[in-house]
Amino acid sequence: MTTLNLSEKSINMSATRELASKSLVQLYYSLLLSAGLYLSLLAFTTTCANGLLLWTIYKNSKPYFRKPVTVLIAALALADFLNGLIIDPLYASIYFSLYFKSISRSAYHRLAEVGMVFSVITMNASYLIVLTLSCTQLIAISFPYKQRTLITIRSVSFAVVLVLAYSILFALSYIMGIPVNLFQKLEVFLNMTGITVVLIAAYVCLQISYTRQRGKFRRLMTASKIQGQEESRVHRDPNSVAGSRKVLMVNLLLIGCLLITSLPVTVIWYLRLFSIKLRTESQMLAYRNVALVVDNFLFLKFLVDPFIYAWRMPKYRKALRQTINFLFNCQARSARRQGSNTQNSLGTMIHMLSHRRMSSRQTRSLREVVEEDAV
Repeated sequence: MTTLNLSEKSINMSATRELASKSLVQLYYSLLLSAGLYLSLLAFTTTCANGLLLWTIYKNSKPYFRKPVTVLIAALALADFLNGLIIDPLYASIYFSLYFKSISRSAYHRLAEVGMVFSVITMNASYLIVLTLSCTQLIAISFPYKQRTLITIRSVSFAVVLVLAYSILFALSYIMGIPVNLFQKLEVFLNMTGITVVLIAAYVCLQISYTRQRGKFRRLMTASKIQGQEESRVHRDPNSVAGSRKVLMVNLLLIGCLLITSLPVTVIWYLRLFSIKLRTESQMLAYRNVALVVDNFLFLKFLVDPFIYAWRMPKYRKALRQTINFLFNCQARSARRQGSNTQNSLGTMIHMLSHRRMSSRQTRSLREVVEEDAV
């Protein structure tokens, strides 16, 4: 009796596990198809949003777009643009190939390694440029009268070169033969966790510096007898209290976007490397489904970035409209020039034909006069 009951329980448990495994496999293939479609749409929108921003900065010659901070914005847009142009379509093709079962295991591993190397470069560059942007804003708020000497186009460009060099060298370390487990731990510790912690610390320092500058501003305005002149001077200053508040808001949005998109991936990696031991097939399938959703959610950051630091600002939207209008005006002018050239050529041809007709008539009249004289 006891043996029969145990056998029945084991049969029921095995059947339940098979059903759970089948449902998880079906869910996995559904997630593959959804992820492929999602990344295809995300690749198009990310490329367009960041490409338009790069094009606007390149075409616009206003002084506002020739500041050191614009170099960082252009570098961040370039990193996000490459992510949308290369990484998103690559992973979308991998997901579609897995869904339709049209890829071999070796080809899958090669594409996955290529995608990992390129994604490490673009993602780390994007994160580090956001960190550099926060540091420059911290210097601008803490030392408003020294920022022009500390933050220049040369220094900012040098920082961008260092960021790109670090991102490329870190990705190349995997190709050079560093163990995969060590590479993953370094990525989790240094880039995912380290950059996030430093970003949070930079924002806290920004908030403290902003509070101190606002206190100094209020004390100065209270003690000053020429309040109107002081107010006008402060309002002309690009590092006034209102401008600093906008800087804080932009940094808060950037850090919030980075935390929301990268924190789930970081938690999954910590659980995978240090806590979770996947022993059964159902556990492996469940973890793979969760990791698939979380990994794809990370790519949303590269679409949101340009809307946070550029497209939500009226200056960038106005510059984009002016650039588009200028492009259409140039096309209209070229069309009008072609039309006027066509009209001029037609007029020239008509004039030549009329001149030939007149010359032929004059020749005929001259012949008639000669014939009359001969008679």
